[in-house]
Amino acid sequence: MTDLGNGLFAVSVPDKAEIQFSKERIAFITDEGFETLNPKFDFEILGTVTKDNIDFDVEPYVETHKNAKRYLDYTAERKYFDYPEISFRSLLSSKGLFFENPYGDKEPNYLYRRNKWQQAQNNLIEKLVIIKKV
Repeated sequence: MTDLGNGLFAVSVPDKAEIQFSKERIAFITDEGFETLNPKFDFEILGTVTKDNIDFDVEPYVETHKNAKRYLDYTAERKYFDYPEISFRSLLSSKGLFFENPYGDKEPNYLYRRNKWQQAQNNLIEKLVIIKKV
């Protein structure tokens, strides 16, 4: 579970996992079995995020520029986006949660970059469940 700040948390699950939850725990069921997570606080599930989709309204959870309706890029200083979904994805990236390899699609030829690429490739996220502390 990754703390996104402001009472939000991201939980990485397999893409095809079925999600079941109660007030005390979340269960992720796959063909291989199931895993449970027991946060030590009351929570609600906001929704899920995949490479191609965010299934809840992220606008309340991203910051805007004080003078314009533009949304903060959490990975860069003083950069803003036109859409809250892109801003939310930058928040995830700032916490090391990537759906695509930040070093590119193809494995680099030189060793240092190849090691970084392989490490990032091994840590790619399929699906995130976003929960909010209540």
